[in-house]
Amino acid sequence: MGLVVALGLIFSVLFYFTAGQISFLVFKQYNYELFIQLVIVSVFAETIGGFFIYLLMTQEKSHHTVALSATGAFINLLLNVLFVGYLKYGIFGIILAQLISNIFLFLVAIKFIAYKIVVGIDLQLLRRIILFSLPLFWANLFTAGNNIADRFILNGLMSTGEVGLYSFSYRIAMIMGIFTMAFASAWNPRAIRLFNEKDFAGSFGFTLNKLVALGMVLIISVTFFIGILFDLQAFGITLLNPAYKSGLVIIIPVMFGYLFKGLASFYSLYPQASGKSYHILVSDLIALVVNLGLNFLLIPHLGILGAGIATLCAFFVSALYLFCISAPHIIFSYRKKELVLIVISSTVVLVSGILVGSTLFSGILFLLYLAYLYKFTGVTGKVQL
Repeated sequence: MGLVVALGLIFSVLFYFTAGQISFLVFKQYNYELFIQLVIVSVFAETIGGFFIYLLMTQEKSHHTVALSATGAFINLLLNVLFVGYLKYGIFGIILAQLISNIFLFLVAIKFIAYKIVVGIDLQLLRRIILFSLPLFWANLFTAGNNIADRFILNGLMSTGEVGLYSFSYRIAMIMGIFTMAFASAWNPRAIRLFNEKDFAGSFGFTLNKLVALGMVLIISVTFFIGILFDLQAFGITLLNPAYKSGLVIIIPVMFGYLFKGLASFYSLYPQASGKSYHILVSDLIALVVNLGLNFLLIPHLGILGAGIATLCAFFVSALYLFCISAPHIIFSYRKKELVLIVISSTVVLVSGILVGSTLFSGILFLLYLAYLYKFTGVTGKVQL
């Protein structure tokens, strides 16, 4: 803990007071100094808060981990709607929302484990941590690039209007990101323990199917009903600004992209359990290269939809790489019949609702779909992971 705080403070202070020079080096002007300083403070708060979250994960306190992660992400989503949707702060609003939600996460998380903090450094443990985490450091940088590169490319190839439109709808689609983040937080520590105990053959297949099913429920529900929020009013104010409604075209590809990110988390077990964390670095690097390439290729022709498709393809290849790496080592019983039923039924329901375009029809279809999942697929049962 002491090392994390010390290194975080050193680099944060260094970058904070050189933000002007960084702004000029990157953007050829000093106007972005405050923007960069906010990013630095936000990253520091996220680093410390994330440390506590991962500590809770290692203790398999899944309820605390999921609650904190999901609450922080939800606050971030609401603040983005406020700052970007209503106050029109643009990219500055996105960073400000991230900063506030990270500070919240830090302040709440520290209460759970402050009594367990011990000052001291174990050099042997430190060496092992550095060797394992160094690839993850670069992987996280590539992930950050994946998350923001499309905005800068849109800004360069289109306009700031498209950036605002894309960012607003992207934050709505991040409901799937909240879900997959919560899944990874709860699943990874338990999965590593089961893997080390050689006790995973039965539960892994069930967990995979449940991840896919719940992910599809989210995609279908958001696709069917998000448009209603642009029409509802409270005290004369529309809940979501109708000016952003045309951006909804990206929601399906971005949500599918984050579902594949959840699958990537599922298949990241082998690199984590075996100590070969460089595979996670490779997967994120591949995703970044694909994302950048497709953004430049698709945005001039498809606009913001091209950026959404690029996100989908990037996370898909990341998940595919980790699947290919892990499959020979993580051998478990796939519940193939259930998985096929989930995929086919979800596709039929999603496509039917989009084609018909009726809210009433979509509502009835969605309820029938939930009943079908409950009765026939088996993913609503309980399992001891």
